[in-house]
Amino acid sequence: MFKSFLYFILLTLSCTDYTLNPKIVSNEPPQPIIQVTPDDLMITNISAGCETTKDIEVKNVGTGMLEITGIEYYITLPVNFSYDLDESANGALPWFLMAEEEKTFTITYNPTDDLGDNAFLEIESNDISSPTMVSTDGLGVYYNWVTDEFEQDSLKDVDILFVVDNSGSMQRVQTSLSDNFDTFINIFASSGVDYHIAFITTDDPTLVGDIVTPLLVDPIGEANSQIVSIGTRGSSNEKGIQMSYEALRGSGEAAPGSDFFRDDSKLVIIYISDEDDHGSITPAVASSYFIALKSSLAYITAHAVIGDIPYGCNTAASGDYYNDVAVLMSGSTLSICATDWGTPMEQLAVESMINNSFPLSDNKPVEQTIEVTVDGIISYDWSYDSVYNAIIFDSMSIPLNNQIIEVNYAIFSECP
Repeated sequence: MFKSFLYFILLTLSCTDYTLNPKIVSNEPPQPIIQVTPDDLMITNISAGCETTKDIEVKNVGTGMLEITGIEYYITLPVNFSYDLDESANGALPWFLMAEEEKTFTITYNPTDDLGDNAFLEIESNDISSPTMVSTDGLGVYYNWVTDEFEQDSLKDVDILFVVDNSGSMQRVQTSLSDNFDTFINIFASSGVDYHIAFITTDDPTLVGDIVTPLLVDPIGEANSQIVSIGTRGSSNEKGIQMSYEALRGSGEAAPGSDFFRDDSKLVIIYISDEDDHGSITPAVASSYFIALKSSLAYITAHAVIGDIPYGCNTAASGDYYNDVAVLMSGSTLSICATDWGTPMEQLAVESMINNSFPLSDNKPVEQTIEVTVDGIISYDWSYDSVYNAIIFDSMSIPLNNQIIEVNYAIFSECP
């Protein structure tokens, strides 16, 4: 019996597996692992000038604490991508995320053209693979294309207000003006343009004499007589801008409602002075008021015959403020220092008759897409004025009478 029991014990022991399976304990510390969703973003079919936002989720899928220390964008030009960390909800960097914790911020894409944009979002963290790069690509589209067509047409009515310096140094200039005024008027006469011409001085807003019109027996003689009567005994404290402002305002003798001012004519102001303006009305205030007198920039302009910008010349100081008015009103600046006034007077007459400004039909043009042709030939001698939404030709490149001007451009869409 005992032997049988002993045999059973030995048999049992021989069948028993004594292999040890101890539990493996890792000595590796907990590791943070960053996961960014999406990790590659493509945004397309966004109208140029509009914007869209997308969420970026950052999550800790590791076991250790994830510390995000920096988020930066590396962007192509123009800068069409931006990001918002939503610090009101997420707090400022650095962010600390426990395992399985996440934060969401947004990126914004605002295309300005129909060219591709790409940028890389770099996220710095304590993940061993840091930095994490997220590619963001975008493609804008233009909403539509517009073609505006104009025909250059000499105006039939033009009102011209000369503002002439009457200080002691102006004798030579007034003589040059008088000697060449026939050139000025004859250009109007040969073009059949109906003109009103009036003169004021830099110290008095009242008209020097009667309005000069084609109906006078001798309009050239009348104009020359008034120029001579201006004289050189006026104030040396020239205020030409202020005087023109007062003449065209309220009850001024050249203001709307006067015999000089015609609602449907082009208004041209011509400053002639060998000193800069010293009045209280700034160029910005004056030009804004003048432009508001007409429905379009095509029907109002100002020119300046002044000392050379910026240093003047031997006989004249730089006329900076008068130049500012001319620039703000898309006019020309000519040198009062010239000895031959024939060509300047011809230029003033031509630019007073024809348009150098052509307003666009749509007020949301994409500026870099604008293309201008004159009689089918591409022109580069112009600028775009965003304030008046108009194409302004350079003074020496104004299209001639009956020439066709086409302006092609893309437009921004109405954004949702």
